[in-house]
Amino acid sequence: MSKKNGATKVKNDCRNCPNVKKKVIKYIVPSKINDTEIKNLLLYFLYFAPNIDSVHHSSIPDTENHDAIFHEMTDNAKTLSFYVEISSVNNNLQKSHLANNYVCLKCVRAICQRKGSDKTDLDCFLRHIRNSIAHGRIVYCHESHRHYIMFEDVTPNGNISARIVCNKSCLLNWRRILEKYSTKS
Repeated sequence: MSKKNGATKVKNDCRNCPNVKKKVIKYIVPSKINDTEIKNLLLYFLYFAPNIDSVHHSSIPDTENHDAIFHEMTDNAKTLSFYVEISSVNNNLQKSHLANNYVCLKCVRAICQRKGSDKTDLDCFLRHIRNSIAHGRIVYCHESHRHYIMFEDVTPNGNISARIVCNKSCLLNWRRILEKYSTKS
């Protein structure tokens, strides 16, 4: 299931989504989010998620299970792609309505650039979420009992290396799945 240069999963993109409402990108500091549960989820992905760069992180010892765990986490994603080249990331951000300053926040999807240090797609995915929280590159929208989040990671020269769109229920589910398989390091 894991591919280093190409789409891992593509169901469809937001161009055909009947619920598309585009939001202007406006970054928010996690501490300014009023929802306590969202704040706690962000803290989990910043400090405690498996295999991230934190002294407090847990781990999933058997990397052979990573693909199955990642598939369980992202089964409802419309688009999920990993690329080695930043030019491939940029092209696919456009196709998935994740480029520029307007993005659809309603459809769960991700475009991520892999690094050589990423052993699996799961490691790559969690690294980008952690980095976006640590560097304050989060877009948050609360509309009628729904919470939408976009995580953005960038390269040192400012190119977007990942955009991950999800909602609160996704984050809750991802944490539940990760905690089920992880052990404290």
